[in-house]
Amino acid sequence: AVTASEIATAAGVSASSEITAATAVAKTAAISAVATRPAVIIVAGTGVATGTLKPASAHGGEGQKLNTAAAERLINEFLNQGKLEILDAVYAKSAIHHSPMGDLNLDGRKMTRSALGMAMADFRVQVESLTANDEWVSVLYSFTGTFTGQLPTPDGKHVPGNNAKVKLAIGSFFHFDKSGLITESWETFDNLNLSMQMGLLPAVQ
Repeated sequence: AVTASEIATAAGVSASSEITAATAVAKTAAISAVATRPAVIIVAGTGVATGTLKPASAHGGEGQKLNTAAAERLINEFLNQGKLEILDAVYAKSAIHHSPMGDLNLDGRKMTRSALGMAMADFRVQVESLTANDEWVSVLYSFTGTFTGQLPTPDGKHVPGNNAKVKLAIGSFFHFDKSGLITESWETFDNLNLSMQMGLLPAVQ
């Protein structure tokens, strides 16, 4: 498993101003995966996890169907509806979620989702593509929202919204155990683009 320092409170970095808050969303990361033979999943800045990604069955087994249902429930209920308790139903208790924000346990990921909900009440993701087999699920989805609320920082302060429109492409990979729970997940998106769209950093001219 990939190891890295766990995020402190919601984002795992100290942020007391708009610029330092932007830093919390401006670390860059990339995930690449090769879906045949021995595969390597690389998360820049956090480490490397290796495994074998098997091509999805043409017809799909029971595990594939269960994993797909779990991923869809995570997207629809946790991400779009903000039901934080869903994580406890689809993730193993010791699971780690790797993202450009850092490595999150379940509590850290719940706090991050809550923070996004406070900043963008209309936050929503739309699935563009989903591929699954008995061990892995990969999802490509679009993220949209309007920065009308306040973005909380770990030191208890808040960055006020500016009505900025946000749209991003996000890719996620989920690894399931034999009992159908997610043991580890990876997420990648353009943090620099996100922070510029939110007005936390100046746009590149």
